[in-house]
Amino acid sequence: MIYRRHFGVLLHWLVLLTILDTGATQVLKFVSVFPLTEGTQNDGIFAQSGSKSLELAVANLSATLPTGVEISLQNLDSKALGDVAVAVATQAVADGAIGVIGEVHSSTSMTLALALTDTQTIQCSGASTSIALSQKSARYFFSEYSYRTIPSDDHQGTVISKVITNTFDWTTIGLIHGNSGYAAGIADQVVTLTMDTRVEVIFNEQYDITVAGSFEAVLTALKATDARIIVWSGDPEDMLIFIPYARKLGLYGPSYSWICSETALSVPATVIANIANGTMEEADLDFLNGMIITSPMEGSGAAYANLQAEYSRAYNETLQQYAGFAYDCVVVMVRMLEYVHASGVSWTDIAAGNFPRDVGPFLNATSSEGIDGVTGSLRFDDNFNRNGMFNIFNVYDGQLRIIGKTTNDSLVVELDPSVPPLFYSGTSQIPSGKIALTRSWLKYSDPLAIVLLSLYATMMLITAMSVRLVYLWRQRSSIKALSPVHMTFICLGLEVAFTSVFTHMGEETMVKCNVRTVLYGISFAIVIAGLIAKTYRVWRVFSYEKLTTPLTVGVIVRLAGLFSLGEASLLALWAISPMTPSLVEYEDAGTFDYLCGSDTDDVVFAALIFAYNGILLLLATFLAMETRQAPSKYNESKAIAYTCYSLLFWCTLIMAVSYTGGTRAGTIRLVQIFGVLFVTSTTWVLLIGRIMYREFLKARWRSAGQSKQLLETKPGRSSGMALARAISAQLFDAVEVGEFPIRVVSSWWGRWERYEVILFTVPARLSLRLLDPTRSSGLVVILDEHVRAIRSKIHNLSFELSFDGTVMLVQTQSDKETDSWVRKLTEAAKKPATDSEGGGSVLGAARGVFANTGPLPDEVP
Repeated sequence: MIYRRHFGVLLHWLVLLTILDTGATQVLKFVSVFPLTEGTQNDGIFAQSGSKSLELAVANLSATLPTGVEISLQNLDSKALGDVAVAVATQAVADGAIGVIGEVHSSTSMTLALALTDTQTIQCSGASTSIALSQKSARYFFSEYSYRTIPSDDHQGTVISKVITNTFDWTTIGLIHGNSGYAAGIADQVVTLTMDTRVEVIFNEQYDITVAGSFEAVLTALKATDARIIVWSGDPEDMLIFIPYARKLGLYGPSYSWICSETALSVPATVIANIANGTMEEADLDFLNGMIITSPMEGSGAAYANLQAEYSRAYNETLQQYAGFAYDCVVVMVRMLEYVHASGVSWTDIAAGNFPRDVGPFLNATSSEGIDGVTGSLRFDDNFNRNGMFNIFNVYDGQLRIIGKTTNDSLVVELDPSVPPLFYSGTSQIPSGKIALTRSWLKYSDPLAIVLLSLYATMMLITAMSVRLVYLWRQRSSIKALSPVHMTFICLGLEVAFTSVFTHMGEETMVKCNVRTVLYGISFAIVIAGLIAKTYRVWRVFSYEKLTTPLTVGVIVRLAGLFSLGEASLLALWAISPMTPSLVEYEDAGTFDYLCGSDTDDVVFAALIFAYNGILLLLATFLAMETRQAPSKYNESKAIAYTCYSLLFWCTLIMAVSYTGGTRAGTIRLVQIFGVLFVTSTTWVLLIGRIMYREFLKARWRSAGQSKQLLETKPGRSSGMALARAISAQLFDAVEVGEFPIRVVSSWWGRWERYEVILFTVPARLSLRLLDPTRSSGLVVILDEHVRAIRSKIHNLSFELSFDGTVMLVQTQSDKETDSWVRKLTEAAKKPATDSEGGGSVLGAARGVFANTGPLPDEVP
């Protein structure tokens, strides 16, 4: 009985072992959940390549399991939708699946993780990198049953931050990112990690590629900030869409560099393909030159090389991005099941799902040594995040070049000295991260500088010639009235001011800063001294009704010296701390320049100098106003007043522009150059050029002769009333003679001058001769219906004489005299203007009388 009882037990165990060893194979059911038919083009590429790499992983890892244990894989389509992914995955779990690989997008993976937590199903993603998936709290994110073989976005953000701060030492960046959790997570991490560094984030905006105008608005705003180091994270399709627009905005070039997350790795190849099919341009590929891409290391060593070769043989294509991470999801999942089996759980229970699903114990047990995978050593932190390495890629001519990598878990970035980065310039010169500034000062070869120098040189030559003519014509009444000495000193001051233009050319130096200030001060002192000396003398003469001494060189020199001494004293005080050029950068304009300044208070000293010059200017203006009623023969009050107004306006403008905060150095320079040119030219025209022009016109009138109806007389023994009587005796006609102050009111330059006026009634002629012993000239007017003489409606004791567009104002002594001349001129104009028989014109008769007076002396120049 005992034997039979023992035999029965033994037979029972033999049957059981036979069933176990020779029965159905234990199948470990895995499923993948990828967007196989929907989603973006890159989603499809990853889904297809990931699914194929999983098939290879299942085949290879099944060969490492005990006999009777194998892995099955079912590829499910999530259609890039969270609810679809949950539906197909939970159904697969209900059908016995113990492991899920997927999804691609972090948002879908989080939705899937929430659903799989209820069934305690192991889940792995080889592409989802959101920081939110690192959180293991409650039931809202990745649970203790989920892990990922790709490093998270916080690692990616850390590497990007170190590339910015440590590798290339950039200090100013702009960020743009898509509206996905992945894109925003990387941007947030970069902002957080650079917060306590020297890096300034001057732009950080999200775009929504599905909203019309969104990315255009963000890129335009980015351009306005002048950020040159641009960090981007988003989907590769986003970049393909906005590259042409960013290129047109000029968001690339030698001073730019784009730093992108790993999703940009596929962009260069896609751009090349799009160029081939005509949907993109070569310039779009150039846009990528110099781009830096940080990406988790896809693989290393013999294992990854073998996978690439096996994949190529099996599918006749290249292994795609993220496929290695999907492969390693299976590696970790199988090694974990082996770990569970070694703890005493049978393969039958494992296949049936009866085992501890928490991946924590296994991952913690392997944290030091790691798990050998095709993407490197698989080690995880407490949140089941992969402690992976990163490659640093550089794009040039459409090619991806590995220029560096991280070396440890601290993610220290080291560049490969044998593969230097190539930036947009085609060199390894690291972009500064700032706008490439160009100088904004004027070089002698610049077109504007040539124009300005030509204008200044012309005025310098004209002013020098004026000095020569003043000397030659010093005895002429108009020159003597204004004073040759006064005109010469004005020209000297103008020449000093003209030389200041050379201090504005080329790069600013300390010498130029200080010399320019001195030239302005000295030239102003010389000119203002001449103006004050002239107006003061006229004021003294007509205030005390007696002539003082002439305006001599000594008088003007003393005044100029006195005024210059005050100017020099202020400049000397300022020069205790000499003016030096300081660099200023205008990034919005892309230029840099230098502004002159000193360590002392520039505004205070400038205010003192302008106040001092303002007092001198007001004094000259006051004297000009006080002498405005003096006879115009001796007085240039209007011209001097206009000169003072011009000086006052431009000095005020220059001061306002120069000492207004934020004014650019180039603007200050141009205002000073044009201001000095305008005020000096105006001064020359009003005080020098006007007189020169008159003298040239007189010379022209003298040479014109009878064709201009100009009667020229020279000082002789017969003049004035005696000459009139002689003419009257010869012509034996009615004659009216008088001497009157006359002013040509139809000319802006007209002034009061005394004329001898003779009216010939038969034939009707009017002779006007200037009563100036040094300048004898006159005019004969034929009296006809075109000549009008009327009493002035504005001026008392005056009448207006108009002919050929010329209007003269004639001043009389009484109303009776005014009426008499108006009547006689009107009557004479109504008579036929015929010449006497054989006498020719009255011009001829007059010349005959002059000739009979005897020889006349030559005119004094």
